[in-house]
Amino acid sequence: MDAERRAIRQRIDAGQLPVRVRTDKCWAGKSGGGRCSGCDELIQADDNEYEVVMDDGGETSGSLVFHRQCLDIWLTECQRREQSVSND
Repeated sequence: MDAERRAIRQRIDAGQLPVRVRTDKCWAGKSGGGRCSGCDELIQADDNEYEVVMDDGGETSGSLVFHRQCLDIWLTECQRREQSVSND
């Protein structure tokens, strides 16, 4: 899990993953065989994937697909960074 956390933090720092996402849609289902938006590894066909649909009318429109573990890490990192900004 440390490797996934490092990868997700690096992707956030590089601007490849958003920190603030406004969404009310998250779907779960069998993998389509794509890559995880968090760790960039394949989501195996026998695994579930979790798709976060983003649409705030701006830059963060589209969707992200994650392994469950990577989704949890990403959400935790978003929350941690959001709290850090509000505490400054």
